Amino acid sequence: MVRVQLKSFIEFQHPDVKVFDLHEELGLACLIDDGESATVYLNELRCRSWRREDHPFVYAIRWFSEHQVIAWLVEYRAAVISTDSWDLLSIGRPEKILLSNNRIFAGYGDEFTTRAIPGEVEINVVAVFSRDGQPEFGLDEIFCNAKYKGTIVELNAGYTFGERLIFNAYSADYLWALDAPSKSCKKFPIPFETTLIDVLSGDDKQAVAIMGYHAPFELAVFDLVSETSSKQDFAPVDAALTDAGFVMSEIKFQPNSTGKIIVSDRNKAALLEFSGLP
Repeated sequence: MVRVQLKSFIEFQHPDVKVFDLHEELGLACLIDDGESATVYLNELRCRSWRREDHPFVYAIRWFSEHQVIAWLVEYRAAVISTDSWDLLSIGRPEKILLSNNRIFAGYGDEFTTRAIPGEVEINVVAVFSRDGQPEFGLDEIFCNAKYKGTIVELNAGYTFGERLIFNAYSADYLWALDAPSKSCKKFPIPFETTLIDVLSGDDKQAVAIMGYHAPFELAVFDLVSETSSKQDFAPVDAALTDAGFVMSEIKFQPNSTGKIIVSDRNKAALLEFSGLP
């Protein structure tokens, strides 16, 4: 039976928290927008504020280090923000950002990938950068070398483990493992449609996906060693969240900076972990 564990449980101290990240070691980073100004708080301590008209399009924030967050879309770019700095990164116009200890994995949405031309980073769909934003490589380079014939247009969901990115891309029913040190990528097919994968988490042996953007949700498990996959009963997850006081009609799932699954409703959030999987 699937066992569900909730970690790093927090209750929001501000009623308007919509943009936030929850990390098992670093805690809660959130952005509060009152309509005139935006303020980033790190564990309830004010980090930085700015006028909304200066940077109106902060789509998401993620922990970058103990005293920094990475934010996007900031003028359709990403920035590393701290108390005394605002450093724009030259990583294109990402829709999703996942982090490892040494790298930034940027995923681009179809709005930009389908219009990108050779030389533009968005053409990669997924690109890898150093922590200071220096380009390393992208999927386009790997696909060209491997003569991959398929087409993907955006990163759907993913997580990092070590210096690897495990991900699903739209629209291809595969799970991909992108290894940054070796600049290699392998995939295996999934015997069901993966379009509705919302979040994906796991390690180097097993991945778990929650499928669907509202109830009824589905749970899928991927064995990265045997390259097999199956759907599982979502009921244990539903029961664990209900028992913890989450309002299921308000439930949202999102990845944190490394792709661990954050579950939240209007008042609280926690990291969702699984064990006892087949």
